[in-house]
Amino acid sequence: MTECDNCIQMNISLPDADQSSGILNNDILAFYKPKFRVLWKQDDKLKQIYTTENNITLYNLEEGKTYCVQIETEITMNKNTEPSAWKCIKTTAKLNRGAIKSPGKWEISPMDTMGKIIFYEDKNFEGRSYECTNDCTDLHSFFIRCNSIRVESGCFMIYERANFMGHQYFMKRGDYSDYQRWMGFSSCIRSCRMIPTYRGSYRLRIYEKPDFSGHMMEFMDDCTCVSDRFHHRHIYSCNVMNGYWIFYEYPNFRGRQYFLRPGEYRRYRDWCATCAIIGSFRRVNEY
Repeated sequence: MTECDNCIQMNISLPDADQSSGILNNDILAFYKPKFRVLWKQDDKLKQIYTTENNITLYNLEEGKTYCVQIETEITMNKNTEPSAWKCIKTTAKLNRGAIKSPGKWEISPMDTMGKIIFYEDKNFEGRSYECTNDCTDLHSFFIRCNSIRVESGCFMIYERANFMGHQYFMKRGDYSDYQRWMGFSSCIRSCRMIPTYRGSYRLRIYEKPDFSGHMMEFMDDCTCVSDRFHHRHIYSCNVMNGYWIFYEYPNFRGRQYFLRPGEYRRYRDWCATCAIIGSFRRVNEY
C-alpha cells in the first residue's frame, strides 16, 4: 500500500494454489474470481467499495490525513476467509508535492491532477468520439471500435479488454492517427487508466524468483536490456517503491507492456503477465 497525493494505491496478492489442486497455471485469481470488499476510515468515518480488481486506487481523499484500510476477500466456494489487518497510511500534504504558491495559500496546478484522452472510432480522428479524464473499466458503451486517439494532457494506459485486462499500451500526450501508432494489434480498446502525475524519485527492485527471493537488483532509472544489467531474462517478482513504471517484453522498450504502480508484486501474474520474461523497463516521467 502506498500514498499518491490525494489517493491511496493497493496491490492485493493471493497465495499460489497447491500443485495438486488442478488449477490451471496455478492462477488462483482466475479460478476463484474473488470479490474484494475494501473498507477505509478516517476520523471514525467508514466507507467501503466492492471490486473484483486486485489493483485498487482510492481517489479524492483529503491531503495530509491518515487513512486506515482493511481488505475482505469473498470467495463463493470458501466462506471462511479472514479479513486483513487494518493498515494505516498518511496521504501527502499539498506542500510536499509540487505545489505552486499564490497569495495566501497553496494550490495545485491542474496539470498535476488532470488528464484528458479522446477516443475516435475511425482513423485520423474521425467518426464518433468519447472524452475521458479518469479511469474507466468498460468503454464498450461509448464506442464500438477505436482507430485513433488524441491525448491532450497527462498519461494513460489503455487496455484491450474491460477491467484493465488484455494487451495494454502506454499513451503519453500526442496524436495517434491509427492503432499502429500505439503498437496496437487491433482497434479493440475496452478500458483505460489515468496515470497520476508524479514528481519525486524513482525506485524499483526486481527479483530472480517469486516472493522477493533469489538475486535482487535495485534500479532508479530506465533499463534498455534487462539481461545485460540483471544477468537474467526472467523477473519473477518486484517491489515498486517509488514512481510509476512500464515493463516491456523485449529489450529497447518493445513488445507487450505492463503498467506497474507502487506496491509489491510477488509473482509475475500480479502485473498481468503470462510469463516472467521481461526485456526492458522504463519510468513514466513524461507528462
